[in-house]
Amino acid sequence: MSGSIDRKKNQKGFLKEKVLQIYDKLFQGQDITQGRAGFWDDFFLLKVNVKWLNTHFEKAVSDDLIILKPQLNRLLLQCLHTAEHDKHRIRVANAIQTMDALVSGVYRCKTPADSTMDASEFLLNPEQVTDFMQHYTTLCSDMFRENRPERLRSLMLNSMHTFVTVSQDNVTYVHCLKLCFDKILLTCDRLSKYLLFAV
Repeated sequence: MSGSIDRKKNQKGFLKEKVLQIYDKLFQGQDITQGRAGFWDDFFLLKVNVKWLNTHFEKAVSDDLIILKPQLNRLLLQCLHTAEHDKHRIRVANAIQTMDALVSGVYRCKTPADSTMDASEFLLNPEQVTDFMQHYTTLCSDMFRENRPERLRSLMLNSMHTFVTVSQDNVTYVHCLKLCFDKILLTCDRLSKYLLFAV
């Protein structure tokens, strides 16, 4: 019995270590997929380490993120794609949480006081913002219109709160988020219950 428990502990430790190894490669500017076709399916089965990501972003400076923008951009877009199209609830949950950690993380980064660059530009090119937010709006709407697990709906509400909190000065983000809330209110009469718990 003790041997079985030890094996389970070792397996959990390995999975945790594996996701941290991937994060390390990401922030070293490496291609975390290494050209492997099934990488993202496996990656989003690994539990997100939000604390590690938050800590890393808090220590980072804007110059670091400018260099890493291609990697961060790719990961963010993949998070949204997985959350929007994957049917595996664990992958969807981890994709949403990873996306939120990236969005909130770039706003934790140290930027020069005289910088005019919005933190969202570390993740998306200006021409990508509208398309990204349109897909994000669709994801939010579908999450409440379709029969989805309560856990995923809760994560989606947390995600919307994250986006609203960090993007108050970005007109495009705010406009799309307003459309997002309006669309959900029109398509889901159950939303009021979730909003009451989210406040």
